[in-house]
Amino acid sequence: MVLGQVITTEDRKVFLLRTDINGDTIWSKIYGISPMIHFTGVGSSFIQTADNGFAFCGTIADSADSGLDDMLLMKFDSLGDTLWTKRFGGANQDIGQDCEQTTDGGYIIIGTTTSFGDTLGDIYLVKTDSIGNLEWDATYGEGNLDAGLSVSPTADGGYILGGSLSKNGEFIWVIKTDSIGDTLWTTAIDVNLDVGCFVEPSIDGGYIITTDKDNLTGNGKDGYIAKLDGVGAITWEHTYVGSSQNDWLSQVIELPDGSIVAAGQSRNDNNISSGWLLKVTPNGDSLWSRKFSVPDSLSQQFWSLRATLDGGFIMSGFAAAPTQDTWIVKTNCLGYDAPPQANFSSTSDTLTASFINQSQKAGTYLWDFGDGNSSTGSNPSHTYQDSGIYVVTLIAAACGDTSITFNIVQVSIPVGIQEGYAIDDNIQIYPNPTSGRINIIGLSSNEDITITVYNILGELLQKVQLNRLDDYLGDLENYPDGLYILLIEQNNKAYKKRVIKL
Repeated sequence: MVLGQVITTEDRKVFLLRTDINGDTIWSKIYGISPMIHFTGVGSSFIQTADNGFAFCGTIADSADSGLDDMLLMKFDSLGDTLWTKRFGGANQDIGQDCEQTTDGGYIIIGTTTSFGDTLGDIYLVKTDSIGNLEWDATYGEGNLDAGLSVSPTADGGYILGGSLSKNGEFIWVIKTDSIGDTLWTTAIDVNLDVGCFVEPSIDGGYIITTDKDNLTGNGKDGYIAKLDGVGAITWEHTYVGSSQNDWLSQVIELPDGSIVAAGQSRNDNNISSGWLLKVTPNGDSLWSRKFSVPDSLSQQFWSLRATLDGGFIMSGFAAAPTQDTWIVKTNCLGYDAPPQANFSSTSDTLTASFINQSQKAGTYLWDFGDGNSSTGSNPSHTYQDSGIYVVTLIAAACGDTSITFNIVQVSIPVGIQEGYAIDDNIQIYPNPTSGRINIIGLSSNEDITITVYNILGELLQKVQLNRLDDYLGDLENYPDGLYILLIEQNNKAYKKRVIKL
C-alpha cells in the first residue's frame, strides 16, 4: 500500500494505491472534500495497523490560505475504506508529520504547532486511544521555530522524538520522553540541517539519526547518519556523498545484523535529483550506494523505505516526468532493481589470461577457467599450464539470482601461432537457428580442420577432426534447445561461431 497526494489548482487530497508484488495496481482511492486541503506527512506517516488496516497522519486545512491547519489522523480498513477521521489542534496552525501505533492499540503523532506553546512554533506530540480520541498532548520548544518530524515508541514504553531546533542555525533535536510525554533527556547536534531529522530506535538500545549536513566546501549538503547510545550521546557520525551538490537522507531502517539502510535524495550540479539508497555497516562505513531515476525526469526523491520479506527493499516517493507522479522502486538485497547480467571480455599474454568483468548488478562472481581451476575474484587473471583453447565460464549472482555466460580463450607459448580468433565472414553456418542438422561452408579445402561444439555451460559436446573437406555436416538433434558455440580450428587460426537450436 502506498500513500500519496492528488494536487490540483483548487485542492489537495489523499491518494491510496494498492499494488501486487510486481507493482501493478490492484486499486486506488482518493480521499478528501473540496475545498479542504490535505497534506501528507513524511514517509512513515502511513502505517499498517495491528488489525491489518492502515492509518495516516498529516494536515488538513479548511482552505488554501486560511492558515487554520489541523493535525489529521485517518483510519482505513484493509480495503482502504475510511473508518474514522480525527483532527487535533487549536486556533492556529497545527501540522502532522509522523505517527506510529502504540502497544495499547492507540496512536502517537508528532508535528508542529503554533496554537500551543511558543507562537513561533513548537514540537507537538499527541497520544490517542485506538479510535483516535485524544488522551494527552504535549509541546516541546526553546523559544524559536522548533519542528517535530519523527516519532517512535521505545522498549521502555516511552517515545523517541526527532525534529529541528532553531538557535543560530538549525540543530538536530532528539527528545526522549516517558510514557506520558514527560522529557527524560534531549540531545542537540549542530548540522545546519534543511529537512529535519529522522530518529529510529536501534536494536542495541541506542538510536539512529538520518538527515543532511553542510558539506566541507560549504556549497551544498551531504547525507548524514549518526548513532546515539541509550542516553543520547553520539557513538559515531558520518557524512555520505551521493552527488556533487545536495544530498539528504530521510527514512532509515536497521537490519538484524546491525547494518543500516537509508533512503533520500541526491542532487547534482545540473540541479537534477535522483532517488538515493545507501547501506552502511553497524559502524557507519559505507557498503554500497545506489541512485535511481525516471527517463526524462529532472526531479526524483524517496520519502518512504521498508524492508521486504525477500530481503530486499521498497521505496516510494515522487518523480516529476514532467508532472509529479507517485513513484515506487523495488530492489533486491543489494539495492539493485534488476537481476544480475553476467558479461566479460579477456586479453591474453602467452599462457596468462586477464579477465575484464563487465557484469551488471551483481554481488558475487564464480569463474571456471576451463582447466579445472576457478576464482571468486571480480577481475581475475589466470595462468594456464598448457597452450590451448579453453572455455571460460562466469556466473554472476545477486541475492539468489544468477546469470551465466562463457567465452573462449586461446593461450599459447609463442611459436608463431596467431592468438585470439580470426574473423572470416566467408565461413557460414546454415540453417541458423536450426532444428538439429547444420552445415558449415567456406572452410579451406587444403588444410586439416578441427570442429569442437560446446554448450552454454562450456561443456564439450563434440570434437570432430576432418581431412581437407569443403563442407561439414553436423547434428545437434540429440541436444536440448539453446545456444551452442562452434570452435573451428584450421591453419593455426581459430574461428568462433554461435548456433541456436530451436
